[in-house]
Amino acid sequence: MTGVLVVEDERVVSRDIQQGLADLGYRVAGMAVSGEEAISKSGELRPDLVLMDIVLEGEMDGIDAARTVNRLFGIPVIFLTAHADERTVERAKAAAAFGYLIKPFLDRDLRLAIEMAIEKSSAENELRQSEARYRMITAVSPAGIFMADAQGNYQYVNERWTQLTGMGLNEARGEGWLGAVHPEDQERISAAWKKMVRSGGGFCPEYRFVTAGGRTSWVVGDVAAMNDASGKPVGFIGTNLDITEHKRVEEERRALLVRRSQGELHRLMVSALPSVGSVLSEEARNMMMSRFGELLEKNSKAAFLGELGSCAGGDCGAEAVLGRFLSAFSAWMADLGIRTATVGGNGAAGLVFLNCPYAEAARENVVFCLMCRVMTSRAFEWTGLPGEVVQMSSRADAGESCRFDITLHDRPKKAA
Repeated sequence: MTGVLVVEDERVVSRDIQQGLADLGYRVAGMAVSGEEAISKSGELRPDLVLMDIVLEGEMDGIDAARTVNRLFGIPVIFLTAHADERTVERAKAAAAFGYLIKPFLDRDLRLAIEMAIEKSSAENELRQSEARYRMITAVSPAGIFMADAQGNYQYVNERWTQLTGMGLNEARGEGWLGAVHPEDQERISAAWKKMVRSGGGFCPEYRFVTAGGRTSWVVGDVAAMNDASGKPVGFIGTNLDITEHKRVEEERRALLVRRSQGELHRLMVSALPSVGSVLSEEARNMMMSRFGELLEKNSKAAFLGELGSCAGGDCGAEAVLGRFLSAFSAWMADLGIRTATVGGNGAAGLVFLNCPYAEAARENVVFCLMCRVMTSRAFEWTGLPGEVVQMSSRADAGESCRFDITLHDRPKKAA
């Protein structure tokens, strides 16, 4: 049974209210005649509801008492008054009133006010409990959590997200969060985010955050739409999970694979193949290079494409892929003791071999240069770029250096 504390300094009126409550089936938890007494008895009796007259004995009026009762105990208060002036009503609203009855009132008005106040209080309590649970979950979550509105503007981030980015909510609001994304990833992630907002969820790329202090973290982002009853997105909630350690382990595994592949390649290049190459026919050398290309692809393709990262899947423009290819290929050659340089740009590049550990042998045995040609053309094919590789000079032709010119075509093709 709902217990009600009656706060009324006019005794006769108080008794009438108590009788009316009893007639309506409510339990009178107690009574008070001043604001101070109302606060004390609210804490002692913990009623379900307080009926509070605004004009009371003592220094504290009903509005101030109600504000304290609600703040300390979370008990809903319905105001009773014979005064309905605008200033009093505004003060009652500011005190978070759950109802407002003008004396004299009918029993049915009292019942309706009490039922509505209890229902509103119950809903607010459920909301507070839900918010408390949500705050607890977000506080202990190992993932950074963020929320955005229907336009994709950030509205909330949890503490873990702040730790990952070094950026607080005020800085992250709107599109400010992009400032925490690594400069090399910003354009890609901004485009992916806008596409996600238009489509309604599903943002799952890997990218980097960089704090003002220079600490870099790899994260994966996952986003889901928050929809209204009609299914229309009203906002988005997402997570950023730190995968830095996973990336480190993956890089070490990839580096080990690369070193193993490079070792196999190196053994091929310095083994018996070149020693017999000079006495083989052109047809036999071509067969040898075909076999070398097959071994190269088996041993090195996966590791090489791993060095291209996301660009290997076609997520970058052709010129960006070309740049990543040149960088990865140069690192590949460096493992074999060959230094390279690139010249040109805008869809074309010259790849120059600055030195050759096998220079003397290459002048006498064309197989060495054929191997470099196979390595360069095969690696370029693996990228799936539309274009061609042409060898412009080689040691075997008594040139001072080896050079390959790479030209991109307009029409893309599927990655190898």
